Amino acid sequence: MPSKEIKGMTVSDIAAQDKLSKQKRNRLRFLNELINFSKIEKKLKKKYKYTENASGQPAYPPLLLFKIVFLQNLYNLSDYEIEEALHDRLSFMDFVGLSMEDAVPDHSTISRFRKRLCELNLDKVLFEEINRQLKQSGFILEKGVIVDATVIEAKSRPNKCIEPKNEEESSSKEETAKEGDVDINYSREEEASWLKKGNEVYYGYKAHVVSDAIDGFILAVNMTGANVHESGCLESLISELRDKGYNVPIVFADKGYSSKKNRDMLKSKDIEDFIMHKKVKGGKLSELQKKLNNLCKQVRYKIERSFGTLKSQYGLNRSRYMGLRKVLYEFLMKSICFNVTKAIRLCF
Repeated sequence: MPSKEIKGMTVSDIAAQDKLSKQKRNRLRFLNELINFSKIEKKLKKKYKYTENASGQPAYPPLLLFKIVFLQNLYNLSDYEIEEALHDRLSFMDFVGLSMEDAVPDHSTISRFRKRLCELNLDKVLFEEINRQLKQSGFILEKGVIVDATVIEAKSRPNKCIEPKNEEESSSKEETAKEGDVDINYSREEEASWLKKGNEVYYGYKAHVVSDAIDGFILAVNMTGANVHESGCLESLISELRDKGYNVPIVFADKGYSSKKNRDMLKSKDIEDFIMHKKVKGGKLSELQKKLNNLCKQVRYKIERSFGTLKSQYGLNRSRYMGLRKVLYEFLMKSICFNVTKAIRLCF
């Protein structure tokens, strides 16, 4: 059965198009020119085979639904909020391809589409496709990468306040929270875990991220519980990038990645090592190590700035969804929004 038919333009649509065409900087229209959505549609149709909705009626086209969840993540909206916005925002209707007379997908349709994207791993496929297009257009430059991790608090919160039991300063800046450190109350999110950073305790997930070293475009993301140390994820992230066809000449990373295993791995792959050096107990850093650390700091701020934007503008300080897979979906979708927004800004 074919997908739901989207109606042609009415007189109202023509008037709306005329109004939108007079906007000097309509970023959604520019985005439709920047990204080749026919290739996105091809990727979707290859795996997304749902042609009927829950009531047996023809389903909405998958590209239309993808553009809706893109807008949802771009503006950090709930399923109900994006449904409402599609009823009264001309720029949204124009971007997704709805006429004034078309029925707007409801919140449950949007929720089911998100679930299916996760089940089919299409969020990963589309993240990679959009990055491929940005790379092909010259936005993503393969001059080096930055690797770092950031904590995302879980949607569900413990019923009680979590207080550290041990007031002594930890010798490590970041460690997994243990029963001796905090009072633990378990929630419904079994894949989330505890992390203690200094005197702060977090419950949630950790995103292990690679960005390019020039402009901070996000290139790869892995998601784990918050208690997984980032140093063990470096090799898999680098291998993932290379498998996607990226050239990785240099890696910048903070002291958390400093280990003999990681340095040997980079050397074996002929990748220049700019992992920050940390003091050995009772020792001092050499002048060369200090200079290398300062050089790394001058680059690493770009990924920290990216994390700040994702959390302050896109709401990624705390996940909107429950479960590791949906948290990864949210990070990937908001990374797509972050990357294309950055590309648009570089054009002006």
